[in-house]
Amino acid sequence: PHQRSDDCPCMKPNPHFLRKAAEEHGVDLSGSFTVGDHPHDVEFARSVGARGVYVRTGHGEKHLPELPAGEIVVSGIGEAADWILANL
Repeated sequence: PHQRSDDCPCMKPNPHFLRKAAEEHGVDLSGSFTVGDHPHDVEFARSVGARGVYVRTGHGEKHLPELPAGEIVVSGIGEAADWILANL
């Protein structure tokens, strides 16, 4: 419900909800992955020691030039799932 300009801790790339889920559900974030189509999604993962997988679908192609070099980039959600399963 917030705008990025509100600087609320619940807005990605702040990891508020990742940490809350980890605490409430016993999730090991260092062994977790996020999948997203915006560079914030990759930063979101990195901020908690998880691995981000960037998809070129959705907004992905538009924001690809903003992504730091060396990040995991796949064409879509199916390829993201395949990459994650191959890298567990």
